[in-house]
Amino acid sequence: MPNHHSAPELFEFCAENWPETHNTAHQFGLYLRRLSELNSAENIRIFKKHGLSAAEFDVLSTLRRAKAPHILSPSELQCSTLLSSGGQTKLLYQLQDRGLISRSLNPEDKRGKFVHLTEAGKLLIEASMSEMLQRQGNFLSNSGLKKKERKQLLDLLGRLLASLEAPRDSATDHQGIAEPAQGLNKELTT
Repeated sequence: MPNHHSAPELFEFCAENWPETHNTAHQFGLYLRRLSELNSAENIRIFKKHGLSAAEFDVLSTLRRAKAPHILSPSELQCSTLLSSGGQTKLLYQLQDRGLISRSLNPEDKRGKFVHLTEAGKLLIEASMSEMLQRQGNFLSNSGLKKKERKQLLDLLGRLLASLEAPRDSATDHQGIAEPAQGLNKELTT
């Protein structure tokens, strides 16, 4: 990201000019956001090269990772994507018009349809995924982290995601998230 301050620089600006935000929670969020921005920008470049949007990539990759012959119901598809029902329907029509998916009636429920990944869709998603994984592999290899550190990082991120994606009790959710953050200011000073 040329012409941008680095995440550590931004964090230091906070230390100097907004000290109450100079804590582990802010540093975590800042670093995570910057990593996400950098990764997303590169992914979008790859998607565009292959004629896909991020949402189209998401749908096609979800179908591709389904058991062969790569068929899901719209509700199964929606469980793995970030699309609303209406947004997904529009996207499915676009992908069908391009020959990347097909749809068929559900024999058990004539009101529902199955979504099928076509051979053209399979070839396209496999090519774009291959390029994306190559880039991400290069990113990790060139990160300056040793193999053991990369494994440790992935393990820690996996644990963090597991804790954040776990079902939560809505009555205690706010308290469970807010309280640890309050103690993080002390973490940097002790």
